[in-house]
Amino acid sequence: GCAPCVAQLEALESFRSSATGAGVEVLAASIDADAGMARRYLAQKFPEAGFRALHDPGGEALSSFGADGIPALFLIDATGIVRMSHFGPGGADRIDAAVAALAGRPAPSATAPQSLD
Repeated sequence: GCAPCVAQLEALESFRSSATGAGVEVLAASIDADAGMARRYLAQKFPEAGFRALHDPGGEALSSFGADGIPALFLIDATGIVRMSHFGPGGADRIDAAVAALAGRPAPSATAPQSLD
């Protein structure tokens, strides 16, 4: 398997399951020729995952988004515009801030604690 791809899926599933990820849908696409093998792997590795898995044999859809490698990460807004992309390992660490910016909220790291008084 692709170790960076698995690491990115783990980070995205963690993000998706957090409160910060509310209202965000995560889609995972496999470019493997054998869709059944990819589905079995995802079911075994991510049995509780809340993301949908898509099949993109040969990476045609991936290429149409301009990806030049895997893993590829795209943040697409509700109107279908790609707001962020990242190719290669990492990238998931930027999702919180990018989603917050789209929603007009401060990034989680910039949110100051507030008094409940």
